[in-house]
Amino acid sequence: MSKYVEFYSPSDFLKEFRDTGIVINTDFPEYRIGLKFIENYYAKQNRIGFEYVENKLSLSYLAKKLISWLPSCKNRLLWIEHWNFDNFSLGELAFLARKGMGETRSFSEVPGHFFRDMPFKEIDACELDEVQKSNLSFLAGLISIMILESWDGWLIASDAQDRIEFWEGNVYFYSNNPEQISNSKSLIGEFGFGEPLA
Repeated sequence: MSKYVEFYSPSDFLKEFRDTGIVINTDFPEYRIGLKFIENYYAKQNRIGFEYVENKLSLSYLAKKLISWLPSCKNRLLWIEHWNFDNFSLGELAFLARKGMGETRSFSEVPGHFFRDMPFKEIDACELDEVQKSNLSFLAGLISIMILESWDGWLIASDAQDRIEFWEGNVYFYSNNPEQISNSKSLIGEFGFGEPLA
C-alpha cells in the first residue's frame, strides 16, 4: 500500500471526518455511497461551476488546478459516489490503478481515496519525492477519469469547509469565502469554459 494514499470505507470516513459536518448519505441505492453536509452546519455556501469541454490545455493540468484549489498542507479525500464500468470505459483503468497500489476491494466497498498532507498548492515549486509524485499523478488521473466518464463525487480537504463536486460531467466549487469563489472564476476563465454555471 502506498505511503501517502489510503483507501477509505464509510467507517474509515466517519473516523477521520467525524467533526466536519459531513456524513454518509443513506438516501442513495445500495451500491452508491454518497456524502452530504448536516443541514445548517455551515453558513450557506456559494456555488460556481463549469461543464468540461475539451480545449488546448490538458485535462491533467486542469486536475492539478482542482487539487490546488483547496487549502494547501491539508489532507485530501476524493470520494467517488457514482461510477460505471461500461465496455471499454476508462473506469476499468481506475480500478486497475487502484489494484496496482494494493487495493483489491471494489468501489462500493471503499469509495474514498485519502491523500496525506502534502504541499498541494506548491506542487510546481516544491521538491516532491517519488511517492508523492506517484500519488499526485494517481489523484489527477482519477479526477480526469471522473470528468471524462461523468462520474459523481467530492474532493474535500480535511477541514471540509470548501469542496469540489463532480456531477455528470460538470464540476462545481462550493465556498463561503469570496476569495475562493473569485479563484474559481479565474480558473474557469483560464480554461475558456464560458459563462460559469450557478
